[in-house]
Amino acid sequence: MRLGRIDQADLNVFLEELVPSQFPLAKRNVWIPNQEWMPFRWRAHLPRLDGIWVKTRYAERLFRTFHPSVTHVGFSSFDRHDPAILKEPQTFLHVAGQSLQKGTSALLEAWRRNPAWPPLVLVQSPFTGQRVDVPNVDCRLARLEDEDLRALQNRSEFHLYPSEAEGFGHVLCESMGLGGIVMSTDAPPMNE
Repeated sequence: MRLGRIDQADLNVFLEELVPSQFPLAKRNVWIPNQEWMPFRWRAHLPRLDGIWVKTRYAERLFRTFHPSVTHVGFSSFDRHDPAILKEPQTFLHVAGQSLQKGTSALLEAWRRNPAWPPLVLVQSPFTGQRVDVPNVDCRLARLEDEDLRALQNRSEFHLYPSEAEGFGHVLCESMGLGGIVMSTDAPPMNE
């Protein structure tokens, strides 16, 4: 079948964003959502999907209430481990990026109340982050070059993510792969 100048594809795979206007471009349509942010308006389009592929068991339970064909496909992350970089004892890292759900405020409050604790390195987006005035927090309000972030991740002994929500815990997977001590919220999907 021809739709304008585009041949109809066998399969559309929508990653995170659901774009119903593109459903006719393929014979089948599946979606890989991040359950922590699904706009309500997308719910009406879910029955039109051929399936929903999910990264976590938590998402599998959630989306089974909306669609009869939900498949757990799992998740993975890039290996960012560099064995040439040694861990520095008692180093703490929190990469919030642009997320407002990483539990950053709780960490900052804990460090503010405990000025004798070792320094916490906090990496935040310059667009969503906020400057902090806590003596034992090294706030980096910038998008770091990948090489710099990778070195920081490899040097850090403790990776702190008391997340309120995650799609599948990308930063958690990276941190575990780095051999860091990962501390996170004991709630789904973080505890998967």
